[in-house]
Amino acid sequence: MNLCAAVKKLFQRRAVITAALLLGAQMVVYAAVKPVVERLPKIDLSLPIDAHIPYAPFFFIPYLLCFAHWALMYLYIAGLGERRRSALAVTALCSSAVFGALFVLLPTQIERPTELGTGLFGALAALVYGTDTPVNLFPSFHCFASWLCFVGVRGAKEAGLFVKLFALFMALLVFASTMLVKQHYFVDFIPAVLIAELFWFLGRKTRLSAPFERFLSRIFSLLGC
Repeated sequence: MNLCAAVKKLFQRRAVITAALLLGAQMVVYAAVKPVVERLPKIDLSLPIDAHIPYAPFFFIPYLLCFAHWALMYLYIAGLGERRRSALAVTALCSSAVFGALFVLLPTQIERPTELGTGLFGALAALVYGTDTPVNLFPSFHCFASWLCFVGVRGAKEAGLFVKLFALFMALLVFASTMLVKQHYFVDFIPAVLIAELFWFLGRKTRLSAPFERFLSRIFSLLGC
């Protein structure tokens, strides 16, 4: 497949609409509960291992690049057919509701370093810390979305080995980055992975996907695609 054909396949209209809708919904839930969480008394979920994880501002690069990774992988997964597109919708939307509830029920906050570093990495640290308050930690949305990108292609025959290995590599890199830039505690990635696995299984193996299929079909019909 040449480059033009690959790009055209990636940016199918239904895939673009699905990716935009799901990522948008997830971001809305994340942002909507944050003002509530900021006013709640916080629970300390740190573990002894967290004290031994260094601050490494270089990892702000993968921490920020993963936003583009999510968008491209959601596009890719949504283009793999109706069943995977529906499973992606089930996982993204149901998990968003669970995340919102957990953020409020288990409000946590992380202590950030006072010395952010210099140069590019210090500037990236200041950018992230200045735009994102240190709450909404448990579970880690970064870890969830990155793991979902891997889960979405893991069993797909249409996805090549390179795509699968790259998605896994990126997920593990993001896991590390969330802790090394002091945006998350060690424990935060665990429920993120479990929630992604649970809803992907339900989306693929049960009829939970049916209402999501109908919902997406109506959206596509309204938009003429």
